[in-house]
Amino acid sequence: MGLSEKDLLPCTSALQGFSGERKVPLGLITLPVELGEEPRRMIRQVQFVVLDGYSAYNAFLGRPTLS
Repeated sequence: MGLSEKDLLPCTSALQGFSGERKVPLGLITLPVELGEEPRRMIRQVQFVVLDGYSAYNAFLGRPTLS
């Protein structure tokens, strides 16, 4: 995507991991996300919390993003 850590906004809050560990985010970034298919395709700007760690998932989308 051509992004670097300079593109991240500061994030001061920590997250609780699935196994109970505390995760400190690297920062926040807003990216365009394409949802759906034509003719009902939508592009929304979604804010993501960026973490440094292993996960089986690339991203988690919550209800505010999907509604």
